[in-house]
Amino acid sequence: MSKHSTSHGPFIYKRVAGVQYKPSAHSAICGQFGLVAGLSRAIMRSASGKPSKGDEDHSLPLFVFFHGGGLVAGSRKQDAWFPHWLKNAALDAGFAFLSADYTLLGPHNGHTLVTDVKDLFTWIAADLNVLIAESTGTSQLLNINRIVVSGASAGGYLAYLAGLYATPKPKALAPIYSMCGDILSDFWVKPHTEPFAKLGGPLQPLFPSIAPFLPIIDRSPTAPPITETSVDPTKEVRIHYLSWLLQTGEFTDLLTGEKGLGAKLEKLEKEERGGALSAEARVLYPALVADKSFPPTFLLHGAEDSLILADESRNMAAILKGLGVEHELVIIPGVDHAFDMTPAFDLSMVKGLIPFLVKHSEST
Repeated sequence: MSKHSTSHGPFIYKRVAGVQYKPSAHSAICGQFGLVAGLSRAIMRSASGKPSKGDEDHSLPLFVFFHGGGLVAGSRKQDAWFPHWLKNAALDAGFAFLSADYTLLGPHNGHTLVTDVKDLFTWIAADLNVLIAESTGTSQLLNINRIVVSGASAGGYLAYLAGLYATPKPKALAPIYSMCGDILSDFWVKPHTEPFAKLGGPLQPLFPSIAPFLPIIDRSPTAPPITETSVDPTKEVRIHYLSWLLQTGEFTDLLTGEKGLGAKLEKLEKEERGGALSAEARVLYPALVADKSFPPTFLLHGAEDSLILADESRNMAAILKGLGVEHELVIIPGVDHAFDMTPAFDLSMVKGLIPFLVKHSEST
C-alpha cells in the first residue's frame, strides 16, 4: 500500500435483484487533505513534464480499475489476482484509486457490462465526492473530469467499454493484456481441438466434459447477478469457464446473448464477420465501433500470451492508429498472460504506463 493511502467507504454504486455492486476506493491522503494532495499534484505535474504551479484546487484525478477473470470470474478485492503494483503506482502519482464490481457473464451477457460501466460513472459523478466528504470532512476530493481507466485481461474490455460509453468520458485508458481487441478472430470464434493455454507452464489439457460447467450454463437468466468469485482455481469452476468457452467456440454466444452466433461466424472469413453482426451485438465490439473520440490509450501485452493473444492489443492499436487516436503499444518479449503476477515481474516492464495516464489526466 502507498505510504499515505486511506480507504473510503464502504460504498454501493447500485443494487440489482438484491445484489450490491460495490467499489473499493482509496486515496493518497493523510491527516490534512490539502497538504498531501497538493504534493501529489506537484508530483503529477513533474512526471508529465509540466511546470509546477500554484493550484488551489487540490482535487485528485481518479484512476478506475476493473479486475480480470475472463469476464466470468474474479473480484474487485485485493486478492491473489490484484495488481498491487498498479494501485501503488497510481496513488504515488497522485491519483485516487477505485476498483469496482461488475456483472460476471453467465447467464448475463455483455450488454449488462455496458450498463454497469454507465451506472458506475453516473454514480461517480453524482455521489462519490459527496460520500467521501461526509465520511472525511473534506470537499472537492476528486476531479471527476479527470478520470483514467485501466483493467487487466477481462478488465481491459471494461476499460474499452468505458472509453466508448461512460459519462464523464475518461481522459485515457490503459488496458493490460486485454481481451476483446480482436474477438472476431479464429481464436475466439472457432472451437479449439488442441490444447492452447500455457499460463507460464505446460499446455493445459482440454476439458473432457461439459459437466463441471452445467451449473453455470443452466443458471436462470432471471437469477440474481454474480459480481465476485474466489480466485482459487481448485475451488471455483468459473475460473475455468473462459477456457471452456474458447474450447467450444461459444464465447461469442455468451458475450452477445445470441445463441449460435459463434457457429455462424465460424463459417465466414474474418473480414466478413463484423458485417454479419446484429446492430445490438456490434456495440460490444470496441474495434468495430471506436471512432476519433476514443480516449488516448496505452496498450500493454506479453508477447507469449497464450490465453489472450497479443494480437488483441496489436489489432486494437492498429484500429486506433487508423482513427488518429493517440496511443502507445508495448509488447513485452518472452512473457505469458498475467506476467505481472509472476516472480519475474519488474516495474521496468511497465514504466511507460503511469506517465501516459498522468499526461492525459492533466489535458484540457
